[in-house]
Amino acid sequence: MFNWLQGKVSGRRSLELFAGSGILSLEALSRGAESSTVVDTAKTQTQHFQTICATFQIEPGHCQVHVQDAFKLIQTKPIKPYHLIFVDPPFNTDRYLDIVPALLKNDFLAHDGFLYLEAPSADVIANVAQQGLTLYRQKRAGQVHYALLTR
Repeated sequence: MFNWLQGKVSGRRSLELFAGSGILSLEALSRGAESSTVVDTAKTQTQHFQTICATFQIEPGHCQVHVQDAFKLIQTKPIKPYHLIFVDPPFNTDRYLDIVPALLKNDFLAHDGFLYLEAPSADVIANVAQQGLTLYRQKRAGQVHYALLTR
């Protein structure tokens, strides 16, 4: 996925919803992202992200953490939109179609931004894309389907 984003990460703000370890945010930071925000309900996972940021001496302002439900966070507008949004919700959720409308309605995705989505099927990605986004690239690795979408 980061190969698809060549030249589109440096200086950009990223948001990782359902972040787990925050590995996508760390990769974005390593490729020059201005800042990365991770959101997850698991406090131990988000603390691990903070520890890694501290270990690599990444300034706290460049690594923000929200220990909360991602669906709740996206109901209110951010201070600034994000250029890269990574979405990898648990596959057992039935709320995939709730994510994009909330992100767009509340101005989370910058006009020149990209949304990365992992899903259990190509159909889920197609349905999500029909909610105001354009499919930029799509691929499958094993049972995981993933795509990069734009406005």
